[in-house]
Amino acid sequence: ALNCDRETAYADMMDTKRRWGKASRKRKGYHVIQSFAPGEVTPEQAHLIGLQLAEKLWGERFEVVVSTHLNTGVVHNHFVLNSVSCVDGLRYCDNKKTYAQMRRASDELCRAHMLSVITQQNGRSAHYREWMADHAGERTWRTAIREDVDKAIVASMTWQAFLAQMRKQGYEVKTGVKHIA
Repeated sequence: ALNCDRETAYADMMDTKRRWGKASRKRKGYHVIQSFAPGEVTPEQAHLIGLQLAEKLWGERFEVVVSTHLNTGVVHNHFVLNSVSCVDGLRYCDNKKTYAQMRRASDELCRAHMLSVITQQNGRSAHYREWMADHAGERTWRTAIREDVDKAIVASMTWQAFLAQMRKQGYEVKTGVKHIA
């Protein structure tokens, strides 16, 4: 635990909320999970990295509990952080920017410890199960669609020809919507 006692973390976090007049707020805290590739890290290493991540992201302002779990066959860390800062009483801001910061910090720590990270495709992260399947050399439904789209692109010189190729492969293409489907 950071900035609180692990035995009394909930009480410590509620005391912080009361001290800053925010005990009645609906959001009590935030839950974050950090996973590692199967067999790549020991529970001790995962916990050390989890503590480093918590310190880096929230250690200066928030109470955080870090728990390392082995219950799913994949070593992973759970972080529970108070929604209210113990330093200044401001609320934690949970949005795309803070998620990206978490992701970057976790990736940096994993690389520093010589561990793999999920790579991004076209600026978007691969879904964890997709990433695992890709690393195991397994095909997913998205892999099949991606291959069909690639074939249609190669066989087409125009947008209309691409759409015709997709239909020829058995796809229904919706073009009269905000995002093609």
